[in-house]
Amino acid sequence: MNALINVVPPVFGIILTGYLAGRLEVLGPDSAAALNRFVFYFALPPALFLAMVRAPIDKIFNWPFIYRRLCRRFDADASDCTGRWALLVSP
Repeated sequence: MNALINVVPPVFGIILTGYLAGRLEVLGPDSAAALNRFVFYFALPPALFLAMVRAPIDKIFNWPFIYRRLCRRFDADASDCTGRWALLVSP
């Protein structure tokens, strides 16, 4: 709960600041488009990269899920190959 309290107010503060800046026309129409491009192409990718780098590996990879998914994929591929082989061999 404490982590939630530490994260939510800054996020909503940024949203409120952006809303008020747009509503009060602090930035011109061209500035908003330029700011959107800056965030999308320059600010967001490093932020996402740093979040992934700092996250523990067990939080990123769910090993039991990955194992089950690979087993299912292998089973489906094996069944497909067996079925195709049976079609080729049958007269």
